[in-house]
Amino acid sequence: MRLIQSCLMLCFAGPMLFSAGCAAPPHAPGSLQTLRRATPAGIGVRVASYARWNERCEQAGLPMATVTRDPPHGTLSVRPAAVTVGSRRFAGSTDCRDKQIAGTELFYTPNPGFRGTDPMEYRVTEDQTTLTFTATVDVR
Repeated sequence: MRLIQSCLMLCFAGPMLFSAGCAAPPHAPGSLQTLRRATPAGIGVRVASYARWNERCEQAGLPMATVTRDPPHGTLSVRPAAVTVGSRRFAGSTDCRDKQIAGTELFYTPNPGFRGTDPMEYRVTEDQTTLTFTATVDVR
């Protein structure tokens, strides 16, 4: 089975987190990964999205995302999403590139009138592996 997270490559033993187009260094379970996003004032932005699939490019369960530290100047919500598999392919894997898999996304909405930097933290659990992320959204 494969697990993807958009815009970040995170590899570890067992299931893999897969990039949807952005390169980043490997990420080990238990370590902290930082994401940075930007959005105009009053406009929400996807922070990350996750999905899990099998060798036939079919959904194989949903990774669980949990907000562990709310942003002080907005809302970070977890919601269902269609996640498009990116362009990277792992050795021996089925090429699921450009397929849409039902998944989960984290979406940030700034409070009305807020401009500045808003930090937050969340965890993603898939089987028995949990990864922790901090995210910062620059609201301009």
